[in-house]
Amino acid sequence: MAEPTEKAKGTGRGLKITLILSLAFNLFIVAVVAGAALKHHRWRPHGDIGAGIFTEVLTREDRRALRDAFMAAEPGYRDHRAQTREDMARLAEGLRAEPWDPSAVDALIAEHSARMTERFDLGRRLISDRIAAMSAAERGALADRIDAELQRRKRR
Repeated sequence: MAEPTEKAKGTGRGLKITLILSLAFNLFIVAVVAGAALKHHRWRPHGDIGAGIFTEVLTREDRRALRDAFMAAEPGYRDHRAQTREDMARLAEGLRAEPWDPSAVDALIAEHSARMTERFDLGRRLISDRIAAMSAAERGALADRIDAELQRRKRR
């Protein structure tokens, strides 16, 4: 069998490095999102929908209404945790596989990411709808709470 040329060897190595960097970046994104979700879950055990700064600045009534709207739109929401555990188990399996298949691992990450994006988009739409239903005074009060929260975070 003929020996691969230097150019062919370099191309394969560059592709492997690119795939590994892509995997690392995707895992970083998954870890950041999962970490944020876990952080909010621990601090808000009574049904936080993981809405970032809105979690801090919306009134208790608004958060409850958003949680209820989210649960109505996603009746299987609690099943998502099980799906996430399954995704991570499949990812761990894929990472241990020999021979390692970077494209299969990337597909698992993309599949998980797509599900998370769907949930995030639903939350965004629900928050937007909730804000649209507010009076001018309520929106002003929300803007004031956002400013106060941003100042509080700046001092940290």
